[in-house]
Amino acid sequence: MGEGDSINGLPQNNKNQNTMKILTKLALAAVILCSTFAVKAQSIYGTSRTYGNTTYHNYYNTDGGSAYGTSRNYGNTTYHNLYDSDGGSLSGTSRSYGNTTYQNYYNSDGNSLSGTSRSYGNTTYHNYYDSDGGMITGTTRTYGNTSYTTLNEW
Repeated sequence: MGEGDSINGLPQNNKNQNTMKILTKLALAAVILCSTFAVKAQSIYGTSRTYGNTTYHNYYNTDGGSAYGTSRNYGNTTYHNLYDSDGGSLSGTSRSYGNTTYQNYYNSDGNSLSGTSRSYGNTTYHNYYDSDGGMITGTTRTYGNTSYTTLNEW
């Protein structure tokens, strides 16, 4: 799809769409840490690296937990599979349209998480809500094929 084409009537820019896909994959790894740990008001830090259509994630939370996994991109849809250090898992999909990505995830405990990410330049702003009424917000900064994310659960 070339620049100026559209999906569902929304204009597309391949560079922005690829950036959003990378940032979404990145944020997902951090989200698994927030969604599988019971402690509230924690912070998540980590990195992701993208090679081709696969992104590899490594994240840590302030309480000592960690998460790892991969995301694979096909068109404007990305499929995610991540695991945490306590044996939990998170899977789901995200779809990108322009500078906005819509996400829906489910963890191994049966909880769900949904939200959006919006990209402006090399910074993406994340807003997620879980099925327990919690909220996760934060940012991702991307430099080349490496991204750095910080998320906070409230």
